[in-house]
Amino acid sequence: MTASKIYCFIVRRFYLTWLQDPFLTTLIQWHCTSFRANKIHLVTRFMRNVIEMSKGLMINWIQRKHIERAYLDVLALQPELEEISPEQHCLIIESLLEVTQLLEQLPAVVRDTFLYAQLEGLKYDEIAVKLDISLSSVKRYMKKAQGELSPQELQQLLIWQQQSSVHAKVWQKMQQLHHTFDQLPTEVARPILKQSISSSWRKRRHYMWVLAGLSLLYLGYSLNQQQQWTADYRTKVGEIEKIKLPDGGELYLDSASAIDLDYSAKQRNVVLRKGQIWIKTAKDQQQRPFFVQTQHGQMQALGTEFSVELDSKQSWVFVEQGAVKLQPQRHPTQAVIVAAGQQSYLNREQVAEVTSADLTRNSWTQGWMIVNDLPFMLAVTYKLDINRYAQGYWGVMVSLALQHAKNLKKPKPYKISREKKMRYSVMHLLVLSSMLGVSAFSHAETALTQKHYQVASGDLGQALSNFALQSNIALSFDPKLTQGYKTNGLSGSFDIAQGFQQLLKDTDLQLVQQSPRVWRIERRQMSKTTTVANTATDSAVATNSHVDNPAAKLETIVVTANQLGEITENSGSYTPGKIATATRLVLTPKETPQTISVITRQLMDDFQLNNIDQVMSHTPGITVSAYDSERTSYYSRGFAINNFQYDGIPSTTRNVGYAAGNTLSDSAIYDRIEVLKGATGLLTGVGSLGATINLVRKKPTAETQASLSLSAGSWNNYRAMADVSGSLNDEQSIRGRFVAAGQDKESFMDRYERKSAVFYGIVEADLGDKTLVTLGADYQNNDPKASTWSGSFPLFNGAGERNPDPDRSFNNGANWSEWKQYTRTIFANVHHKFNDDWALTLQYDHKINGYDATLGTIQGYYPKLDGSANLWPSQYIGRTVSDSLELYSTGKFELLGRQHDLVLGASGAYSRWKGKDWYGGMQGYDSHIPDFSQWDGNIAQPNWGEPNAYTHDRTTQYGAYASTRLNLADDLKVLLGTRMINYKMKGLQGVVEEKNRFIPYVGVVYDITDRVSAYASLSDIFMPYDIWYKSSTNKILDPDEGKNYEGGFKFQSDDAKLNASIAYFEIHESNRAIEDIVYNGAPSNPAVDFAWIGAKAKTKGVEIEASGEVFPNVQVQSGYTYKQIKDNDGEKISTWEPEHQFNVSTQYKFDQQLDGLSVGGNVRWQNHGWQTVYNNVKKRSEVIDQKAFVLVDLMANYQFNEQLSTAINLNNIFDQHYFTNIGFYNSGVYGEPRNFMLSVKYKY
Repeated sequence: MTASKIYCFIVRRFYLTWLQDPFLTTLIQWHCTSFRANKIHLVTRFMRNVIEMSKGLMINWIQRKHIERAYLDVLALQPELEEISPEQHCLIIESLLEVTQLLEQLPAVVRDTFLYAQLEGLKYDEIAVKLDISLSSVKRYMKKAQGELSPQELQQLLIWQQQSSVHAKVWQKMQQLHHTFDQLPTEVARPILKQSISSSWRKRRHYMWVLAGLSLLYLGYSLNQQQQWTADYRTKVGEIEKIKLPDGGELYLDSASAIDLDYSAKQRNVVLRKGQIWIKTAKDQQQRPFFVQTQHGQMQALGTEFSVELDSKQSWVFVEQGAVKLQPQRHPTQAVIVAAGQQSYLNREQVAEVTSADLTRNSWTQGWMIVNDLPFMLAVTYKLDINRYAQGYWGVMVSLALQHAKNLKKPKPYKISREKKMRYSVMHLLVLSSMLGVSAFSHAETALTQKHYQVASGDLGQALSNFALQSNIALSFDPKLTQGYKTNGLSGSFDIAQGFQQLLKDTDLQLVQQSPRVWRIERRQMSKTTTVANTATDSAVATNSHVDNPAAKLETIVVTANQLGEITENSGSYTPGKIATATRLVLTPKETPQTISVITRQLMDDFQLNNIDQVMSHTPGITVSAYDSERTSYYSRGFAINNFQYDGIPSTTRNVGYAAGNTLSDSAIYDRIEVLKGATGLLTGVGSLGATINLVRKKPTAETQASLSLSAGSWNNYRAMADVSGSLNDEQSIRGRFVAAGQDKESFMDRYERKSAVFYGIVEADLGDKTLVTLGADYQNNDPKASTWSGSFPLFNGAGERNPDPDRSFNNGANWSEWKQYTRTIFANVHHKFNDDWALTLQYDHKINGYDATLGTIQGYYPKLDGSANLWPSQYIGRTVSDSLELYSTGKFELLGRQHDLVLGASGAYSRWKGKDWYGGMQGYDSHIPDFSQWDGNIAQPNWGEPNAYTHDRTTQYGAYASTRLNLADDLKVLLGTRMINYKMKGLQGVVEEKNRFIPYVGVVYDITDRVSAYASLSDIFMPYDIWYKSSTNKILDPDEGKNYEGGFKFQSDDAKLNASIAYFEIHESNRAIEDIVYNGAPSNPAVDFAWIGAKAKTKGVEIEASGEVFPNVQVQSGYTYKQIKDNDGEKISTWEPEHQFNVSTQYKFDQQLDGLSVGGNVRWQNHGWQTVYNNVKKRSEVIDQKAFVLVDLMANYQFNEQLSTAINLNNIFDQHYFTNIGFYNSGVYGEPRNFMLSVKYKY
């Protein structure tokens, strides 16, 4: 008997013993039946049973823990009980668990009847009164619960028991449970079962579905791999296998590949699941056609030798002999025949143009990978291919073994036996010219153009990279070649070849030109020579001796001239490239000595994050707190975020009290949202200590592109968005973009609805090779109806008692209550590049933020004892007009033989806020609401009359700043900066002024390895409070000041697709604004309806973040934050913010047969928070809790083709009840219940 048969025999016996458990059933079928039929069915069934079993385990575990806790509580409260042994403890808990599970299977009214009789000792008539049912019903339910059966039922039971030994065991166990229940100590069983059975099943069901949801996310990722697990033949990394086909043909299966063979009476099929194959067909006596099938279509062999390579987008075919007929999956009639010496590829829609075959692509069958004139954009693809042959990270070895290319016209199969596999010990790789066939620069210099260069002396590798940056070329070289070499640098005029020759003198290195703008560095070999293009310098041809070093790494130097950083649109990534938020220097996150969270365009699209509120809710470390339906505040590290930038231009301080469009801004116009954590005074001047939010707008594209998306969701939520971009002239020197979006949505709150619209236009123009001019504008409107104000419902009633939490649909606003907001922006930017070192940027921003709020809501201690309430009406109309201008220059300078970075800038901003307020009792207005519980928003609007108060605040801020990045060593960088600022706010209530205030910035970054750096930073900021932050005596609070201390580690993968960081931070604050809860519970000053007090505070915490591609096709944006804020007396403050919070967003893209499908989820968890409020009726402070909660969102997107896609988003899938704010004006605000959004998008 073979080992597999013995295994199946044992498993089947085990299977029978355990009475056909569904999980084991699938597991046995998995191993003991033919895998070549119904494999997908088995995998699906296996996954379903895994989830069901996981749910059962979770339920049992929760029940057991609940009963154990209740049991210990009962024993503690009843010390008079007799001593119970550990064995009895265990038996009692097991019995209680079984009884609990049995009782929960009964209908609720039957279960309640049984418990009242058994545990409370009530008589049948008493139970009938208590449950409001008839006496006969009580008797019937007791009969059902106790298992009393009629003679007919007894006869049916006897027949049922005789049908199977399993049935007999089940009945025996039920009888045993009844006996166990009778034997349980009454004084123990009664309180435990009452507590256990009455506990909320919904809560356990939520836990169950959380587990099921997480299982689905993981198994969804695994589903794409199951077709490889169940393949007939598959190879591991580093293996190839020669397979003798049933018809006598030969097939080579490449490393990390998988196939199925399906030979029938009518045809011969090879299904390629992954990787690539090389096939030599044989003449079939039955004359059956030979097909290779992939997810993209079908290939029919016409007497041939050929190879097929599968990737996520297409299937490649390389024909050596004979011919192959290609048929795309969706249009099989559009067949194309590829002849010998030709190649082509097909996707699901069509077959590509047939071209001459690069048969060196088949060299893997000989143990070689030959890369011949491969463009740069395909280099990443080949790097992944290299990883197919060996575990871990691979570099690329540069070699010019042209003499071998002549001998590789056709691959020769391995001469190995049928069963034998070959494992790669070293992957042989020849790069016949370069992986950099296409330059990234449109204005690169030619090889003979002379220009002035200034390259510092020192490390040769850094000098070469610097020279490449200055000359606008792409350069590749192995960093190990330059280790230990020093150079005297360059100073003067050179062409490219002369410059490199000067830098490389006295070394054994040489320069080789790949194309007019692409070069590489190699080691000189004196045996053979060749000529560098456009020079008379002799250069040696490297041999394949380089293959001896498989760890060599090809580094490509690319100059990016984007002063704002790298665009995330169309990157498909959850992590950014370079950004310039912290210091105006364009740096990677790893090079920046502060924590930065970036929400990319891909993440916003995946989760339908259509406004800034939604974006912030998915940002790690950010707490979103809603004051009412229109006003929201964001918190980071314990501080409200008041700093907003638009394309890096600081906006005037946001006024939370008089919301004017910032948080409702539509995200359709933005490429990414950057959040720089901690103090950011170097660039923003004034602001809060928590963070700065930088909204980076979309930019025009040279190529024409357009998209249209339509969405519909819960509560009549409808949205449309159009985005068009492209060049406006043939030279592509003028480019434009236009974005428009509109949304009409109702709400889970009664009567509330909001209409919003956004329009955005931008034009870029190249004025020659050195100057870029940008001009743009945006327009946004938000028009709500039945707006809430200062919460959605009152916490206390007229007696000072806590109101039961109302239904989430309750709306305290009148039907005419509305808080309209709008923004209008015009912006311009001129960027001029003097040379490769220095550039100058001038940017201007003109913005109007306005509000028109006519409000009427129920606020205060309602309902009264008679059930009535009163409406509080107010009206606020105003707008802020602001102008910001900034001029800064970035460049490089030399000091002590090294090159360093420098930024010099100056900025100024002026804003004017004018407003009118109507509040207080309106003369003659009847605000009485007879029945609070039946409030429908229907009440007359008052006659507002003349305003009660006016606002006319003028804020001026100007100053200069400088920052530098000192390159003290190859692995040590120091960032220094300072800003001198003058600030003045003058209004009707007084003046706040700061003169010649200096704000320092210090940062250090040390590269521990190429991937890991350690950093530390000190940043400073101060924030003069605006008119809204007043004490109870109507005095504006003194400015808040603070320092942010931060240190930690950062990681960036070799391909920059993954960034991670861990940081410890402390923030020392001098005058934190804290709500004056005593005064706010009963305002007594007509001029101040909400008061604040100042206090010293210290925040300590840890932030851990990761974003990007953690596995192939898996994108993640995640973060965990711990923080604790205490005042000068050591008391915790800002307790509404959670101490612990976790946020993770994931996306997985399927390939192969599920190509086009992507799924993902978002999980947001926070521990409990609380708010201390003052109850004016009872003259005491009270604590209002927000329990810990977790929110789970799911998404799925299917790409039908390159143009059309559809998506569905499910939010708060477990319908979690939670507050987004509680305590503000002694009120509460609910978060959104479960909802969905379905979208369709068309791209051109």
